[in-house]
Amino acid sequence: MKIKVYRNSGDNESPDMLVDELCTTEAVGKQKGLKFLYDNIDRMIYELDVRYTGIINPNDIVYVDDTSIGESFYARVKSISISGSMNPSLDITQNLIIERFIE
Repeated sequence: MKIKVYRNSGDNESPDMLVDELCTTEAVGKQKGLKFLYDNIDRMIYELDVRYTGIINPNDIVYVDDTSIGESFYARVKSISISGSMNPSLDITQNLIIERFIE
């Protein structure tokens, strides 16, 4: 199987062809190609602590409006952890690790 990927105006082909003898089916080949493309995309990783306002799951797309850096952007949730504390009422905090793809 050979998959060509073109970027920009269509004249810039992706890097050299991947060859993997273990890719014996179309589904496996597609997943291997997707991983290769994903690994070659520029992205930034952020860690955020936010108050609990509802369930956020990994792979959800979230909108971030960060006034401290003066930017707003969409990002994908990579992981989440939830913690709580009693002071004097229950305070629930979500720790998110998100990734932002750079264009």
